[in-house]
Amino acid sequence: GGRLFLLLLLSLEGMSYAFRPAAPVGKCVTASNRCLTHASKALPLGVPASSRRPTAVGLRMALGGRPVRRDRDISQFVTQRALQSLLGLMHMNRDQITADWLAEWNEHEGIERYHGLNGLQMDWRDYINDLLRAPGETLVVEFKRRGNSGHGGWSGNNPYLKDHVMEMETPINPRQLAERLMAVREEISREWIDMLPLLQKENEEVWRSWFEKVRSKDGATDSQANLQLPQLENFDPTHLQGSLFQGGDYDLIKTLATLCAFDRVKQSLETGSAGKPQAEFLERMLAVHGGEFEGDMQLGAANRFIEELLQQSPSVIGGAGYSSTTILDPVGITETIMEERVKVANEWVDELKGVPSDHADMMRTLLSEIY
Repeated sequence: GGRLFLLLLLSLEGMSYAFRPAAPVGKCVTASNRCLTHASKALPLGVPASSRRPTAVGLRMALGGRPVRRDRDISQFVTQRALQSLLGLMHMNRDQITADWLAEWNEHEGIERYHGLNGLQMDWRDYINDLLRAPGETLVVEFKRRGNSGHGGWSGNNPYLKDHVMEMETPINPRQLAERLMAVREEISREWIDMLPLLQKENEEVWRSWFEKVRSKDGATDSQANLQLPQLENFDPTHLQGSLFQGGDYDLIKTLATLCAFDRVKQSLETGSAGKPQAEFLERMLAVHGGEFEGDMQLGAANRFIEELLQQSPSVIGGAGYSSTTILDPVGITETIMEERVKVANEWVDELKGVPSDHADMMRTLLSEIY
């Protein structure tokens, strides 16, 4: 009832709201209550939350200016995407107050608009466990109905019409938010279990396109490209509905799997002297073309990186510093990376199947602490 009343208030012309910057006597004086110290304007009804301007922190995150974790952990990444999806769902349901609180919790402002791999700035277990144990809070929100300003049919400069300020307390239950986050995390995990096998078909499409270009007159035209559907178009999940950011999820897990496979192949080559030239080649390619993987990425980053690898010319490397002469085969190295990312995807499928058990263990530990 309270939230419905809030939406009705915000829908009135001339109405705005802000979190009160200071607590009056008798309010927000306990550890479990606080008043937010920033101002926030309500979105007009019908305007999507994505149209909001990113915060300064969100911009720094998007531009890669914030210290980031560089994880190749699928459990870490699925938690990030679950948090982003939960915030998106809150905005869709006009629960902006709770969404703002959750985004600011542990300094993740702007994460809902971030398309990248390193949005969650702490270990996923710590994030959920801390949220489960965080104390409840009450946000005091001020609503100002402008009277003497000509809004909503009121006449301007009328001395008898005064601005009306109303207050509403909005409770924040972190444990409930953590449970909602885990529910979204399980839903996305089930979807990814169905989605990850598509990487095998992605590899097949890469080779089809590459051979078409090799056979073309100019060596760069895929005459059949317009006849191909993206792999996600053929995706038919076993559950009824997809997650909020399904397309973005697929693009990012493909990129994450490619980078994980790249790291594994490079480390394997570095272990032997015969693989040193290939490892150095991969290091150079990452230095030149890997900047696209930092910060807020564009769609298709993994595909473009694979194409760059395939376009490199073979060469013979030898001389001082090398034990023998080596033929550098970029196409062969790329094939190894693509085969490895399918193995990575299969490992992730097994790991994601354990997500419900991870959540059950967390809740079991929490209950043992309470009781």
